Amino acid sequence: TCYCCCSITSDANILVDDAQLNAARYKYRYQSQMPLEMCVHDTCNYTQSFTQFGGLRPFGVSMLWAGYTKQDGFQLFHSDPSGNYAEWLATAIGSNAKSAKSILKEDYENNLSKDDAIDLCIKILTKTMDSPTLDADKLEMCLMAKDKDGNVKYRQMKPKELNDRIKKYQEAHKDEDKDDD
Repeated sequence: TCYCCCSITSDANILVDDAQLNAARYKYRYQSQMPLEMCVHDTCNYTQSFTQFGGLRPFGVSMLWAGYTKQDGFQLFHSDPSGNYAEWLATAIGSNAKSAKSILKEDYENNLSKDDAIDLCIKILTKTMDSPTLDADKLEMCLMAKDKDGNVKYRQMKPKELNDRIKKYQEAHKDEDKDDD
């Protein structure tokens, strides 16, 4: 399971610690991995409890949760500060999430290749980031996929690899940028 957060990172750290503790307890008790949805559900219950009583500051963080189980395959959940959560095929959080989701609605397709999915992410970031240039100094990109043996692997792209992908995308789509002007 991997997590992505938007807003107060220190709140996300507390929620990630809680999720890891719940997952460890589940594994100890049942000798199997905790299903991702159950982990998200438990953490959202904890998050929601902070919205019910005076004297407790609600957690100020939205999170994306990605994981894999043999029963459900790859899963992506979005949780918000109120404790609500939902499962998505693709979604975005953050300051320009509305624009990013609009692009996803138009361009996302089931069973995208890994390269096409990375290009879609770069397209979204190019069009929604509040920065004139897109490079590895301003973002990180992580991949979760099965390897040749069928094992699920998570890896963060190295800055050089990410910059090369961004340049490759920009070269392939430079004519589209002129059309938008």
